[in-house]
Amino acid sequence: MKTTLARYATTLLFIALITLALLKFVDLFVPSFLTQTTLFPPNQKVLYRTIDFDSVASINQFGFRGSETSLQQGQILTVGDSFTFGWGNKDHEVWSRLLEKSLGTAGIGKRIYNLGVPGTNTEFHIKVAHAYAERLKPSVLILSVLLSDDMQQVAESRANNRGMFSGIKKMLKAWFPGWYQLYVSRRNSAAKEPTLDATNSWANDAKKIINDNALEISDEIMRLVEAGQINPGLFSLAAKYPDRSSSFWSQLNVEGSNAQETFDELSYQLSELNLLLKEHGGRLILFSMPTGYYVRSKVSQNYSKYGFQVSEENFTTFTPEFALEKMAKETRSEFVPSLQSFRSTGEDYFYEYDGHLNPQGSVLVSNLLHEYLVKDRQD
Repeated sequence: MKTTLARYATTLLFIALITLALLKFVDLFVPSFLTQTTLFPPNQKVLYRTIDFDSVASINQFGFRGSETSLQQGQILTVGDSFTFGWGNKDHEVWSRLLEKSLGTAGIGKRIYNLGVPGTNTEFHIKVAHAYAERLKPSVLILSVLLSDDMQQVAESRANNRGMFSGIKKMLKAWFPGWYQLYVSRRNSAAKEPTLDATNSWANDAKKIINDNALEISDEIMRLVEAGQINPGLFSLAAKYPDRSSSFWSQLNVEGSNAQETFDELSYQLSELNLLLKEHGGRLILFSMPTGYYVRSKVSQNYSKYGFQVSEENFTTFTPEFALEKMAKETRSEFVPSLQSFRSTGEDYFYEYDGHLNPQGSVLVSNLLHEYLVKDRQD
């Protein structure tokens, strides 16, 4: 009898410990939008200082970038990574804010909620879109897909996530980069310090990545690295994806390839998202977000200095955009291309060293989406 009671007590203790461990895991690692309905800590400002820009990003009381004081259903959501968040742009320069103003001038008085999260991939964006679409029932959801390594990151995550702890690995790899810095800052910083410096550790972080991966970096770039002027994420991407996903796109339509399986899985997830939106009359628009890797610019030259493999073919190929257009057709989503528009003017739409959209690039994205939405309304 005593043995049975002892075993029973041991089992209960084990269950209690496992429960506590899981709760601690959730507290530390589950993204804030699932536990607290926010992407970032509310009411924060994040400071960015680099050779390209000096800007502050304002996080509103609802935990995403913007100045919103209230939320309404039936508005427009923009979902994506740092190119949607508006990395390097001042609040009034972000393309979603520009689009909101231009649509208002055209008689489309919709608020646009910016749900961009830096450092995340397409699979994460679909999860965010689902979570917010269920609550806000948007009239339009614009999903920005970066034409470089977003899908390859998902493919790599899928390849590495086969095993006992696949679910945990998937959460950490997909969610950790985008929200962790701000999440930890919220837990550790006092309320009297509402402005966070996003770049204060860049010098040490970049040097460690360069050394760990034996990247060959020119003296010119190393001087900027030591001054904390270059985003360490660029060197991390160069080490992991030196061809910025060219190999991923080349494996599409190869039966059984990880790239094709990833494409099919994302298409399925987008189809489910589109069905959710259509339940309340919403629309899903996929936007092709280019980078300087596919558009000739000053940062294109710097990419090779960071360790990326850049070829002339990059500036003429439409393969990534055609693949995204195919995904839109398969999921019965709408599609807005951009590569030709970015390439045809001869303007430089990206920050020279950082590579994100500069103010001119944000204007072009806003204009392309404005033209599509206004024309669609007139038709």
